[in-house]
Amino acid sequence: MEGDPNQDGNLGNDRLAGYGRNAFTGPDYATMDLRLGRTLNLGEHLHLQLNAESFNLFNRDNQTYR
Repeated sequence: MEGDPNQDGNLGNDRLAGYGRNAFTGPDYATMDLRLGRTLNLGEHLHLQLNAESFNLFNRDNQTYR
């Protein structure tokens, strides 16, 4: 649902009149992202970079209301 409650022509950051920032409380949100990296020197001019990444490591379901 899109709208422009304050009629300023900007759809990206509307707030209702009389309400400040973060005035409404939503559901809890949690995430755990992890990145590990290692650089191995294989010679004077040769380097090997190893990276491992995980997003939402604990697989938490973050519910949102729409």
